[in-house]
Amino acid sequence: MFIYYVPLLSSLLLSCHFTRDNEKLKTNFIVYYMFICMLIYCSGYMTGSDWRNYELLFDNLTWKQVWQMPKEHGFYIFMMLIKEIGFSFFPFLILTKAVVFISQIIFINRYAKNSYFALFLFFGFDVLFIYMDNPLRFMLALGIVTKSYYYLLRRNKIGFSIIIILSSTFHISSLILFVIYILSHIKYTSSRSFFIIFIIIYIFLSPKILLNIFELIYKIYPYELNIFYYYLQGIKKMTNTIFTFSGLFYLFIFIILYLNKNKIITNNKGAIIFSLAVTWFILFKIGTLIPVTFRFAKYLTPFLIISISNIIVKIKYKEMVKIILILFIIIINTKDIYNSWTYYPYSNYFIEIIKSNKDYYQRSNYNKEIYFSRFNTWPKEWEPIYGEIF
Repeated sequence: MFIYYVPLLSSLLLSCHFTRDNEKLKTNFIVYYMFICMLIYCSGYMTGSDWRNYELLFDNLTWKQVWQMPKEHGFYIFMMLIKEIGFSFFPFLILTKAVVFISQIIFINRYAKNSYFALFLFFGFDVLFIYMDNPLRFMLALGIVTKSYYYLLRRNKIGFSIIIILSSTFHISSLILFVIYILSHIKYTSSRSFFIIFIIIYIFLSPKILLNIFELIYKIYPYELNIFYYYLQGIKKMTNTIFTFSGLFYLFIFIILYLNKNKIITNNKGAIIFSLAVTWFILFKIGTLIPVTFRFAKYLTPFLIISISNIIVKIKYKEMVKIILILFIIIINTKDIYNSWTYYPYSNYFIEIIKSNKDYYQRSNYNKEIYFSRFNTWPKEWEPIYGEIF
């Protein structure tokens, strides 16, 4: 498990050494450093969950099947092209993860004034989910969406639209960026009432309250709202806790960012970045209420990271805020890693192919069997895979 802390703690130490606001990732050392971090996060082997289905898809996919897919044809075309070149599944997976990983870091480094602390935030927020658990189609769409950020900040509608339409052929959820583009024009800074109302809604709107509202409306319009039936059943299984550790932390960050917005909004691009960071909190809250939408906020995580890193060296009580940030990230990452079969134990493709030659079923079951040995129970909604898939 220690391997996961290498990028986290090293980027934190680097941020303490390089303290200038405008310090960028320029040195030869940082190139080697990022290469090591990329190998750690992008070369996972038996970690993650979705690769099991994607490996079978990659090995069995044909051009005829590509056109029979109901949606997201760009992903299947891309997979077939890589397959035609001669790549096997894991080199394909590692290469695509590396490209997206680098593109995200380049964008964050371009606009973050404290690049090394921004790296710490980047490693601490979504990297485990995106690159280790690795929802492949979503990750590829995110990589394409990252290119659209440059057009968004320049208000280039045509370039932005073309890229988002392309990304939607990999994961349909990226179409939310059209809504986000509209929201990015909202000047949240001009309204103190928004600040107050958002905090009230954020604190008190829980799945239970939302369920009561939906059920009340459902009684009046049962046929019109029948489409939400399964969603209502899903809410009933969710936690009704109003305050959660993560929820309180992100509320704290929202308040810090909003009260220090002038340190982010130093130009037109800064205003857009701040607007998108605020939109992240809105989408995050929606994701806690409607689980199927939880990935929407992840498209905007780079703007949240940039905003935090740009105020962290300027605000009052910055050391206290940094300590809270650091503790939260380390605690949450430790909890996610230890309690999940998708991250623990860590295994690396380049090491494992030298050490052993496990077949698909051995690889698929490995982390889950380790989980069983630790907790004396199988991961939720899982049974060991043996025998033929097709």
